[in-house]
Amino acid sequence: MEPSTPPAVRPGLLIILIVIVLAGAGYFAWYFIGQNQAVPMPVDTFTPVARITTATQTISPSPSPSVSISPSVSPSPSATTSVNWKNYKNSVYGFSFTFPGDQWKDYKAFEVIPEDKSAAKYIYFAVPTTDKTWKESNVGAGYASAMAVAVYTKAQWDQVKNEPNIGAPAGQNDMYVFTVTQAQAAPTDLINTKFGISSIDSSFKAQ
Repeated sequence: MEPSTPPAVRPGLLIILIVIVLAGAGYFAWYFIGQNQAVPMPVDTFTPVARITTATQTISPSPSPSVSISPSVSPSPSATTSVNWKNYKNSVYGFSFTFPGDQWKDYKAFEVIPEDKSAAKYIYFAVPTTDKTWKESNVGAGYASAMAVAVYTKAQWDQVKNEPNIGAPAGQNDMYVFTVTQAQAAPTDLINTKFGISSIDSSFKAQ
């Protein structure tokens, strides 16, 4: 009597077994490897800068985010017309201010147009960061925004000025109203950096 031949494995069953093995390996990689990696944190929220309106009265910033937008165009760095990097001047909208120290060196200004047209433009002022997990939708890779200047037309300002998350104007000219807001969070390498936002706000001038 000849020994019996083992039944051949059906091609369809073999394919199913391979799929199950690959799916199990993928799940193992996701669960045990991917879960331990830091997830980049998007930061698009800012709070108004507190301003002293009288000798005794201070406007406290609202706990609600003042800027949280989806850009209608990709953010792009904007140029200044100033020779000294510490003296920022925007000749397009007509405002200027002074950076208080070297913590702002190598900064970039990213201009974003909000989809809802609630402002003419938001300009995010960002500095380099070495935190690879840091991610913002409004600035370029490798940068973290520390403050933003919102540019409103007079009509836009009339629509938003009474909202609780809008700060007092930093300045205004014949065409625009400006507010200065500060970031609520920072990457690990900048968490203890003092950017002097109040000093910038105090030096803000509209032309």
